[in-house]
Amino acid sequence: MRQSRSLLIVLAVVLAAWVASLLTCAGAAAQTTAGQGVIDGQAVVASAGATAALNDLPVSLFTFVDGQRQVPPAVAQTDAQGRARFTNLNTSAHYTYTMFVKFQDAIYGSGVIGFGAGSSTTHAEVKVYESTADARALRVDQHHVVIDLDESAHTLDVLDFYEMTNAGDRTIVGAPNQQASGKRVSFHAPLPPDAVVQTIENRTPNSDIFQANGELLDTVPILPGQADLIFEYRVSYQRSTYALSLRSPYTVTALNVLLAPGISLRSARLVYADNVQATSRQFQHYSARELPADATIAIELNGLPAPLIPLDMLQWLPLAAVSVALLIALFMAYRRKPSDAAPRGQTLA
Repeated sequence: MRQSRSLLIVLAVVLAAWVASLLTCAGAAAQTTAGQGVIDGQAVVASAGATAALNDLPVSLFTFVDGQRQVPPAVAQTDAQGRARFTNLNTSAHYTYTMFVKFQDAIYGSGVIGFGAGSSTTHAEVKVYESTADARALRVDQHHVVIDLDESAHTLDVLDFYEMTNAGDRTIVGAPNQQASGKRVSFHAPLPPDAVVQTIENRTPNSDIFQANGELLDTVPILPGQADLIFEYRVSYQRSTYALSLRSPYTVTALNVLLAPGISLRSARLVYADNVQATSRQFQHYSARELPADATIAIELNGLPAPLIPLDMLQWLPLAAVSVALLIALFMAYRRKPSDAAPRGQTLA
């Protein structure tokens, strides 16, 4: 009897704990139920003297769950004051949001949007800027050129890294360019004539960046503030020396050339600064400062481990072989005169 009573007590305690757990879960679910959150968003023009209309701008709201982006986004359009509202949103702390607005050929984003504890409404502001084709407000703060060596392939592997600033209050979108599928080109990055581009960071070739006429044509708008462009290319060398020209269509505050060990550099404009540790090796650091737009820096690299026969000479070997064979054939034909030819001064009977 005592055992039955003890068993009933244990079952009652377990049942009470189970019911309490269900009530707690139900309460938590009620607090995080989707459909309670509202985001009031607004696009605000930050360019001085702007008069552009803000109505009917496309707006997208992306949802992130524990940092993972969900698709598709919610979409809306702004009213005459640049406002857009999104409702029926989950207010859980696991959910965050980012709003994007397209304005004059450029897309602008908000910061991370979240709901505070016990809050179901929040406001988000997206700064947008009027666009311009004029790039005079753009300067290159640092242009880094890292030159490495692939001895087995007889190539130079070059990393180009532009750190730039748009000092104006307009987004630079550039002018349409047929070489870029008619898109607006915001930035021009010159390349050597024989460069083979390997990688371009945060760009998709033939979509938002194009290679044509010895340069990369970047179509990503440059917003006011900081921006960058990073890419790698490869050039083949055939002799122990190689001439390289560096040019920037924009003013450059500092040009830094990092050269792999074992190679020497000659340039009238670059000055040796120091050695820099990179990839467990000491790269030679040369620099130049305050370069005007379109300035060209001529560089001569020496001490390259060249192939035994320069690659540009190999293409002439077949022609040279044919020429030698023809000369030998002509020489042998000349030596082989007919034996029955009449000696000079005699006539046939």
